[in-house]
Amino acid sequence: MHKKITTYLFFLFCFTGAIAQEHSLDYFINQGLSNSPLLKDYQNQIKSNVQDSLLIKSGQKPKIDATGQILVPPYGKNFGYDEAITNGGNYSAIVGVSQKLFTKNILNNQYENIGLQSKSSANNAKISEQELKKLISSQYITVYSSYSELLFEKQLLDLLKDEEQILKQLTESGIYKQSDYLSFIIETQAQEGAVLQQKIIYRQELYNLNSICGITDTSLYILPDPQIVQANDIHLENSPVFQKFKIDSLLNINEQKTISFNYGPSLEWFTDMGINSIDPLLAYRHFGFSFGLNFKMPIYDGKQKNMQIQKLQIRDDSRKNYEDFYKKQHSQKIQQLDRKISSYDLLTLQINKQLGSIESLIKMNKLQLNTGELSITDHILTIKNYIETKHQLNVLQFEKMQTIIELNYNDIQ
Repeated sequence: MHKKITTYLFFLFCFTGAIAQEHSLDYFINQGLSNSPLLKDYQNQIKSNVQDSLLIKSGQKPKIDATGQILVPPYGKNFGYDEAITNGGNYSAIVGVSQKLFTKNILNNQYENIGLQSKSSANNAKISEQELKKLISSQYITVYSSYSELLFEKQLLDLLKDEEQILKQLTESGIYKQSDYLSFIIETQAQEGAVLQQKIIYRQELYNLNSICGITDTSLYILPDPQIVQANDIHLENSPVFQKFKIDSLLNINEQKTISFNYGPSLEWFTDMGINSIDPLLAYRHFGFSFGLNFKMPIYDGKQKNMQIQKLQIRDDSRKNYEDFYKKQHSQKIQQLDRKISSYDLLTLQINKQLGSIESLIKMNKLQLNTGELSITDHILTIKNYIETKHQLNVLQFEKMQTIIELNYNDIQ
């Protein structure tokens, strides 16, 4: 197939005026992965999770706060706050330190959550990467198929033009009618239009491929044979979708632990030192410090803890249903695609036999055409039948490639 493309390169670029260049399937995949904003977003999510981990670590260090206050409540006869409340004023400058105690299990749970979030982002990136590879591979084959159609249309046009000179001589010799020759010319002109139409389709499909990959180049590319190979290691355990179910399960477990920790007791130590006085002139005499413990223990909140855990269990039940369905669908889809590929192989053998018979018929027709024993119309029909059969074989090959892609990327459905 690649030899056909090389044979007709001159034809294509005479029409387009473009510079011939080759870009393989790997080139488009690499460009697509490099330009994908979604994949970059997942990478940034992983980086953000690293920062969250550092924030948690930093948040466990003692907190130091500086506070200051100057409180001057104006008062007069029958006016002002009660001095017993305001002390006549307040002047303070205090530095306080506090830190939570016994948080090891809580911290481990938070770190575990961040690790799972990073795994989830990485796995989602893998799913998106596989989806993008599948989309690009499928579109690449569509472009390659469109170009092959262009070559078939050109091949038919070349065959008609080759026959034109022979038929012109036979018509001038009186073997064929002038009307038959004019009908042949009209058929040739119609085929020229078909070639131009297919060229437009090819350009549009190539534009679509470039658009998917984030490529702004508008020139025409020569696409090498995609060389689609069927994968042999398609296993459920390697599926990123299957891994997503497992990660989601671990995230649910982690969230249940978080709820339990939120309803557990907490203890915090604190200390402060500084100046706290009601008289600014005597503030220097009131430098001191204090220390103590803060304890908190939730007792009752309307059974919200149980409600939150039940909500998580419902969510996990839905996850299990999707996982079970995916397992069944995965194996059935692989079997169905394998059978489809096998049927393509059988059809290919049958069409190749048919092509051999048509090629023999064309050789016989040419002999009869030179002697006037065969009509021009019948000869054109035979040529069209030959090209159409080759077209069917070509379509069959590309449909097989598309099916192999569907099989290779079955895990990301």
